[in-house]
Amino acid sequence: MIFYFSGTGNTRYCAETLGKMLGDELVDVSVYMRQKKAGHFHSSRPWIFCSPIYIGYLPKIFAKFIRASTFEGDPRFYFIITLGGNEKGGSIAPKLLPGLCRLKGKHYMGAGHITMPRNLILFFNLQDEAEIQQQLQKADSLLAQYGKLIQKEQTLPVFPVNTLEYIMILPILNAYYKHFVRDEKFTVDETCIGCGLCARVCPLGNITMEGRKPRWNGNCTHCTACINRCPKAAIQYGRGTRKRGRYTLEKYRAAMKKS
Repeated sequence: MIFYFSGTGNTRYCAETLGKMLGDELVDVSVYMRQKKAGHFHSSRPWIFCSPIYIGYLPKIFAKFIRASTFEGDPRFYFIITLGGNEKGGSIAPKLLPGLCRLKGKHYMGAGHITMPRNLILFFNLQDEAEIQQQLQKADSLLAQYGKLIQKEQTLPVFPVNTLEYIMILPILNAYYKHFVRDEKFTVDETCIGCGLCARVCPLGNITMEGRKPRWNGNCTHCTACINRCPKAAIQYGRGTRKRGRYTLEKYRAAMKKS
């Protein structure tokens, strides 16, 4: 059984690709997040968790879902981690995930890391198209390698964790969510057509439509689904996003097929 959390499609693509390779069932955890409930699952096959990295670790809400849910049957946990724009570093997950597995009474089978295009346009510009296409091609190759290892029930390769990053990031994880992961800076400009797509794609159900305009309600995780998926690029985050492009995996995968 493959669980995934995805805002702009990077991690969902990894989950779907592995699902086809392994003939395994997919579970979109945002369904549970919206309802604020845990899940109760049973599988005779290894559990696979596909997740992006937020400030070095799994998104807080995804880790919370795993801790709260029950996973009966197979004792093995695999993780597939997507890193936005980083070839090396940026993840301390391999240091923390074994403890999460012990908490759930499971065996840690490794965390395969895959560099995907950077989508955090709240703070960064998009990479150029050639770099994005190159990363997506490498991602396909890595997914094939990881899928074969999981099929053989082998552990995934060790991802090296930078000791300095670990020492710096670990103490600020909670503070980061408290002070920086906020939604007050989200606004819409005059190009908004009131379609409500932002509210529908928000994995936490944090956006409501009022007078055909979106309202953010203080429970944001900065997945960027709303701002990147807006069909008119009408959503802004402060002043910095007005001149930045928008990213969804589907757009760039379609471009690859045409080229």
